[in-house]
Amino acid sequence: MIPPARFDSRKVFQFRPHAPLSQWESISSFDSAKDCESARADYDLDDLYKQTRKPRYKNDSRPMLTRKDISTLMGVAVCVATDDARLK
Repeated sequence: MIPPARFDSRKVFQFRPHAPLSQWESISSFDSAKDCESARADYDLDDLYKQTRKPRYKNDSRPMLTRKDISTLMGVAVCVATDDARLK
């Protein structure tokens, strides 16, 4: 899971790592905690960066994440069980 994130009015990427876990976004699911931790530790920065470059729709003009933005988010990403009480 990654913390809530957005671009502010100056188009500067901001994220809130101290937000309640119930506000975080699930970016993937895994069959085990071990699989999740492995994926979190071994993510491919270049692949994630390329994925963020793909427009979501025609004339998509949203700001683009930088490699630093992605690296920062992945640095605070956590693995959480679906039944974790903090998600409520």
